[in-house]
Amino acid sequence: MLSSLKKLVTDSMAIDLGTATTLIAVRGRGVVVDEPSLVAINERTEEIIAFGQDAADMRGREGRDIAVMRPDGALTQGLTGDEYYKFALAREPYSPDLRYRAVVAPDDREILQIWIQDESAGTLRLVTHLSRGIAYDPVWSPDGGKIAYVSRETGSDEIYIYDLGSDAHTQITRGGNPFIYKQRPTWSPDGSHLAFKSNDGTPNFQIWLVRADGSELQNLSHSASNDTDPV
Repeated sequence: MLSSLKKLVTDSMAIDLGTATTLIAVRGRGVVVDEPSLVAINERTEEIIAFGQDAADMRGREGRDIAVMRPDGALTQGLTGDEYYKFALAREPYSPDLRYRAVVAPDDREILQIWIQDESAGTLRLVTHLSRGIAYDPVWSPDGGKIAYVSRETGSDEIYIYDLGSDAHTQITRGGNPFIYKQRPTWSPDGSHLAFKSNDGTPNFQIWLVRADGSELQNLSHSASNDTDPV
């Protein structure tokens, strides 16, 4: 509908709704509106919050439920607020069918281990058997067959994968430096890769990517910012 307004001409007014800029010209007055073709809406209520330059000024500070978009519906900013992130993060430790959840709890020696909790029965099954250190940050694979987690049993924070079918644990990252952290693993949608945060070789945390077999480790960020907690 908005595209049909492009080059709309009347006896006294012309409107050009461009992708980048909206122009409105009035006969005898010239251009009376020259503003960005943007609108800010509340995605929850679908209420228009601002348009034009006012909407452009909101980019980067939208806040919860607010999105700034162009006439074609394309977002000029990523997901706004943190509600989507919180929802995705809360979903990470659950199996795809939501019947089970990977949890972190101490064993009888007070060592934090990974357990699988049956959500209906409430029972727990021990997954890791660390003799020292801690295990944490469990995340279930999209196909439901694996759980990635972080273990500090070797003295440094490394990422492991537990295979539910074979009951085997595989170490995916290696380092050996207790001050190098590899944390917050998250699976790619096809289960072929893991993204995680690490300060390996950088002063700040960066987002890294590795194949599920431990190969092709790479830094995705390469930035001076502190990039953490991928989901």
